Amino acid sequence: MNASRSSRFPVSTGRLQPALSLAGAALLLTTSAALAADRSPDPGASCWTAEPGTIGAIDHPTDPQAIVLRQFTGGGFVPAEIAFLESPVFTLYGNNVAIFRPAAEMGDLTDPLPAYQCALLTPEQVDELLAFALDEAGLRDASDFYEDPFIVDTPNTVFTIDADGVTKEVVVQALGFNPDAPDPEARARFEALAERLTAFVPADGSVAFDVPLYEALLSEIWMEAPAEAIAWPWSDVSPDDFVGEGWAETTLTPEQAAQVVDVPSGGQGYIVLELPDGTQQSLAVKPLLPDELASS
Repeated sequence: MNASRSSRFPVSTGRLQPALSLAGAALLLTTSAALAADRSPDPGASCWTAEPGTIGAIDHPTDPQAIVLRQFTGGGFVPAEIAFLESPVFTLYGNNVAIFRPAAEMGDLTDPLPAYQCALLTPEQVDELLAFALDEAGLRDASDFYEDPFIVDTPNTVFTIDADGVTKEVVVQALGFNPDAPDPEARARFEALAERLTAFVPADGSVAFDVPLYEALLSEIWMEAPAEAIAWPWSDVSPDDFVGEGWAETTLTPEQAAQVVDVPSGGQGYIVLELPDGTQQSLAVKPLLPDELASS
């Protein structure tokens, strides 16, 4: 749906996702842009702030939507609905705000994902985190791509960094899956960074990220239904509002999302809906992060 998707999946293999039609994509982007304008992150409802960040010892962008440090893990040969739900594990923005998904045990495919948390870091905390990522974890001198030719169907881990004059994405195939993978020393440093960001706990605590807008995917049912279908829940959202063939998307306000998931939600898939015409399809819902709203 948004421009950031291509950078989030730079080397995905075998993804089962059809493309939006050009006309459908244009309509969806127009709708999303209008909704995003009305649903910008509310600084009064969470730790998000529209104010520029404060720089400490390490230079970095200060624009609130600028990505300073991010970890995303996803890709591999997965159904479209699973691919749709893949979102960044951790993002540090230019306004010194970190938005991250709390660590959780893997559950059933139908289980909701943990809701994003939000924390405003001090310049000193930002410096310490960036110094670790750049030097101890090796992003400063890292190559753009670390291949594992022995494993082809595992997620990629993508680190994005924009600090101290270093602007790059580092893509690591099958991080943590294969002890015999090439570049073991670099991979060990990347694993240390991934562990830190995946289990990130801010010193001063965090609050739930007040999601301003959700993205929703309607697709064909691809596994046996785990529960009874839910009757179409919206009077103000039609199946025709989902744009695309096979990979049909729209955006939902928090109030609309609350008709099918608990909000704030970290995302949930395989919600079986009965459409007004009596057919059944699978619904997935996920939150949009601040930069995704901006790129919409």
